[in-house]
Amino acid sequence: MLIKCQQSELSPALSAVCKIVPTRTTIPVLKGCLCSAEKGKFCVEVTDLESGLKIQIPAETEKEGKTVVEARYLAELIRRLPDTEVTLSFDEEAQQLVISCGRSCYRLNTWPVEDYPPFSLLASEGKYKIVGSKFKSFLKRLLFAVAPQDIRPGYSGVYFHFKGNVLNIVATDTYRLALLEVENEEFLEDEIFVPAHVLGEINRILNDEDVMSISWNNGMATFQTPYFNFTTRLLETKFPNYQQVIPLTSQLQVKVNRLELMAALERASLFVSSPDHKQSSITQLVVDEQSIYITAVSSHIGSLYEEVSLLDTSGGKCEAAFNTRFLLEPLRVMESEAIVLNLNGADGPAVYHEEEVGSYFHLVLPVRPVS
Repeated sequence: MLIKCQQSELSPALSAVCKIVPTRTTIPVLKGCLCSAEKGKFCVEVTDLESGLKIQIPAETEKEGKTVVEARYLAELIRRLPDTEVTLSFDEEAQQLVISCGRSCYRLNTWPVEDYPPFSLLASEGKYKIVGSKFKSFLKRLLFAVAPQDIRPGYSGVYFHFKGNVLNIVATDTYRLALLEVENEEFLEDEIFVPAHVLGEINRILNDEDVMSISWNNGMATFQTPYFNFTTRLLETKFPNYQQVIPLTSQLQVKVNRLELMAALERASLFVSSPDHKQSSITQLVVDEQSIYITAVSSHIGSLYEEVSLLDTSGGKCEAAFNTRFLLEPLRVMESEAIVLNLNGADGPAVYHEEEVGSYFHLVLPVRPVS
């Protein structure tokens, strides 16, 4: 193996694959990355046996070959090199990867290629294709609503529901639910439940201008662009019937300036309910025909009272209490100047609605403050 590539292209690729490398494993070789010198490109591939990521960068290949080297040591070494040309070669006698940069030379021990466990990367034709910038805008509205994997593993993903020419993308942690309805150019009836941490990594490495192809089969899915190929096992949990959760009608519907409401809730979030700041603040909303009245009280900080004027209303009055963070986070990712807020009394959910990118709904369940 003998290749030349740019440090500025190699370093981000290695940093990305290191996110997949397991920190704790009983199989030492899984800490490594499979490095392949191929015609015109250099590929790095890792797996944790649940997912696999392969990234390729342009390179001047003088001799093709493969080796396995500890991923984090290689990534940290390359990151610390100057932004210039880097040469990688394999010393067959010493069984070491040789990294040369300028007049400096570094050697890293390797594992035999045959010791690295194979992780099949699906090569089937993509069932769904989307531009990177558009896919990332979808994820921005959904990922924060996913349940932590260690707390609610059955809700630790994003659900893609293909319904003919409509795609519904849903995330929930059972306290709130985010739903994005977008048009699908290809008629398709199917569903996949993708781990959120995989989508988070894709969101980091996906280039805005690249077209990403998504394919799935037999409990596996692959996300592929000219830059990377990311294959993962899909979640086997049956996603709940999200369509039954969102109310078809509301007790009160109002339209409000998004930035004004967000600013008021940002201030309300300071009034946390516990001295150690481990609990979120609780915001009481009272809505009439003119304004939203916001109240937050903290026994060890003080209290807040604000009024936000309405742009429009269906008429009537409503009162409910919510976790302030759950009310606030959807507003941070919406883009419209004015948004619709549907309220359903003290025991019913609040539902935001926005039509900026597709049709976006965000449902938040109320809380009952302790007297």
